[in-house]
Amino acid sequence: MCSIFPENDEKARTLAVTTEDLDQPTKPGDIVSMKVAIEEVGFGKAQIVILLLSGLVFCADCAEVTYLSFVTEVLRCQWGLTPKQESMIGSAVFIGIVIGCLLMGYVGDHLGRRPAFLLSSCVICICGFATCFAQGPVSLIIIRTVVGIGISGVTVAYDVLCEAVPANHRGAIGLVLEFFWTGGGLWVILCAWLSLNSEGWRLFTALTAVPTLIAAIAGYFMLPESPRWLAEMHREPEAVKIINQWAVMNGKDFHIKGIHHHDGTHGDTLCVKCDRKLVCRFLILIVPWIAFGACYFGVVMLLPRLFETDGKSSACDIKFNYGELLIPCGAEVLGLIWTIAWIDTVGRRWTTCVSYFTGGAACMVLGFRNLNMTILTLAASIGRGAQMAASCAIYVHTPEVFPTHLRAQTHALLNLICKIAAAFAPFLISKEVPQKVCAAVFMSLSFAGGIAILFLPETAGIDLEVLSDDERSTEATSSEEDCRSDSSIE
Repeated sequence: MCSIFPENDEKARTLAVTTEDLDQPTKPGDIVSMKVAIEEVGFGKAQIVILLLSGLVFCADCAEVTYLSFVTEVLRCQWGLTPKQESMIGSAVFIGIVIGCLLMGYVGDHLGRRPAFLLSSCVICICGFATCFAQGPVSLIIIRTVVGIGISGVTVAYDVLCEAVPANHRGAIGLVLEFFWTGGGLWVILCAWLSLNSEGWRLFTALTAVPTLIAAIAGYFMLPESPRWLAEMHREPEAVKIINQWAVMNGKDFHIKGIHHHDGTHGDTLCVKCDRKLVCRFLILIVPWIAFGACYFGVVMLLPRLFETDGKSSACDIKFNYGELLIPCGAEVLGLIWTIAWIDTVGRRWTTCVSYFTGGAACMVLGFRNLNMTILTLAASIGRGAQMAASCAIYVHTPEVFPTHLRAQTHALLNLICKIAAAFAPFLISKEVPQKVCAAVFMSLSFAGGIAILFLPETAGIDLEVLSDDERSTEATSSEEDCRSDSSIE
């Protein structure tokens, strides 16, 4: 099904919250566009609540992935894992993400952002704790695969926040969310330091699942549906109600009876003939998302192996240099600060490009394991910080180049591609692959991602509704003939 949005056929539809409101005379400001409503509500307590809830899911995502870096090293000895089994355990969560991305994207675009968020957090939480009871590599792989299905909904958590904040806050606030990701990595290192060697991997596993438990419970009671999605689904009364609630929470003297919104299609399958520009953007984004999956997650999982302490009393006495591990993980904070400082001024494209080139160069240094530990620590810090900066900018940029009715699905699909690349990372960093070859692959992918992003449009400071309007206008003017032979045109 393919539809276009001719400007001369657009009609503003006005719906009131209650029948009493319908009987009252319309006053100036009572009926506004979604763009005006979001701008007037601004950024306040309501958006902070969404930020915290989405942040907890991001924290859980990083925690569940970083967790594998430690537990596979421990179980390699306790269970006598082969290198292939060890890599399979590391890849299981990413395989699950691949399976779940289309599901979560569909739920997010068709059933709502809130259901997708709650489903995602509940699956991560339940299966995260269930990992404690795994009795062997097969059961562990199965459980971690299901965890990955839950993690695939993290992109929807970002979309919820992206759609709730004004355009001038969207870049910075989206990046503040990434601090929770770094917090998840630090949380795992702390939990490993407190429990892994003294209490065992099962307690360590339970501790890493705590952030998602909080997210699932708090999200059920506190997370609203996205007003933009509600309006796109022709459910304006609910959208108006949420916007008015946000205004009250933010202390704004702002109240509306209704919103007007374009009467377009919502949830239709992307028509390649009608949306060549969108398809082109999607294909371009595949490259930096592959770089994100392979390079960032590859470096995260590689570092515990680089910083295992020497002098083990036996093959099973595996210890980690937690001080050396904290430094690169903490460097992600610097990468985030760099991105926040530049993403709305220099722009999404160049911030991502410079970050990928910096990260790629640093990754190449990690290929020389015989270097001084100080040099390796510095390279690991720069590499992880730069890869984090690039991936954060990608997360901000991606949903901005697609319209609302396709945002969750396209974001989820690119996340799927990212995690396919990440699923190969454990095999790439395994002891069977020369570390210099691994580093060269990371560098090449990073450079390719940095170049590809330059072919996308810059979206800094542009409202999401304006971006969708541009796509609709383009469809109307350039693709009408291609779609005329398709099914009914609205």
